[in-house]
Amino acid sequence: MAKNYAPTPDELRPRASLWWPDELRVKEEAISIIPKLIKTQDKFISILDVAELNPSSWKDVLAQTKDFPANLFLKHLMVLADVGVEPLKRIGTELKRIFEDGKMVFMWREQHHEYKFKKILHGKKLNGKSLSVDGKSLPIARPLDDYLEDLTMLLLFGSAVTNIKLPAEFAEKCMIGTLIGKSSELKRFVKERYIFVSKITSGAKSNALGQIAQNFVRDYLHTALPHWKITRNGQIVGISQNDGETDMDFDIVAESPTKKFFAIAA
Repeated sequence: MAKNYAPTPDELRPRASLWWPDELRVKEEAISIIPKLIKTQDKFISILDVAELNPSSWKDVLAQTKDFPANLFLKHLMVLADVGVEPLKRIGTELKRIFEDGKMVFMWREQHHEYKFKKILHGKKLNGKSLSVDGKSLPIARPLDDYLEDLTMLLLFGSAVTNIKLPAEFAEKCMIGTLIGKSSELKRFVKERYIFVSKITSGAKSNALGQIAQNFVRDYLHTALPHWKITRNGQIVGISQNDGETDMDFDIVAESPTKKFFAIAA
């Protein structure tokens, strides 16, 4: 290759990948949560729509619903209640103190109901992986267990709790249980919520796609240039956009064994 090789876009086009390669598309699908939720929202609505016999009827309906695992059901509730993984992490360490007697007493259809927590007060830390609701875990079906049941009940009826005082972000948002059996209200709430969620997650999805592309290029360069040092989100000393005040950030930096650099910036 010529020392000052500088091909034009037209010269690069025959060798360029103009569309997402299949291997990247598969990876993107694995971490893309919202499309799966939107695709299954009608089935989610139908589960709550008919689970009106008592506050725990959703368990029986869920068990009879084909291709709708408990972790997917929980993820729907998290999105609709606007309670993400970080708030769950924070409250997870406080639940034992909040529910000292291990019970949640709540109002539902003008009657008091009681739910005794099974695992969530004494179990493992709450995070996307432990609950199987992150991008990598969600596609893997997880049946209902004590952890998922406890958290589902909290997200459904947290706003109606009467025996303790929940943090405001849970007390105000965890109200979906009040819509059980109210078909038109439930459907309108879910549909409107997912329109909003789709907008706020579009940026996150774009960022995820960028991360996948960076990893793909890095791994390719590692294979093609085994003796080079390949770094994601790296810098080259002395290369700056602000008159030398700070070094410029690159998506990919490749350093040759002879200390020559090649960098990619999106």
